Amino acid sequence: NKQGGDVGIQYRTGIYYTDPTDKAVIESTLARAQAFEGKPFAIEVLPLENYYSAEEYHQDYLDKNPNGY
Repeated sequence: NKQGGDVGIQYRTGIYYTDPTDKAVIESTLARAQAFEGKPFAIEVLPLENYYSAEEYHQDYLDKNPNGY
C-alpha cells in the first residue's frame, strides 16, 4: 500500500483481470518471477470489480509534469 512517498490503499500493487481464464496465467507468471527473484512479491491478483477513470488532471501526468512528482 505504498509507492514512493505515497501511502494508502489507492497505491497498492495489483493485477486485476476481467477474464477468469487469465488468473492462472497471471499466477503462474508471478510464481516464476518470484522464484527467479527468490522472494515473494506484494501483488494482489483479483477480478476487476470496480474501475473508474482517473480525473483529467491525472491523465498523461508525466507529459503535463515533466519533472515527475
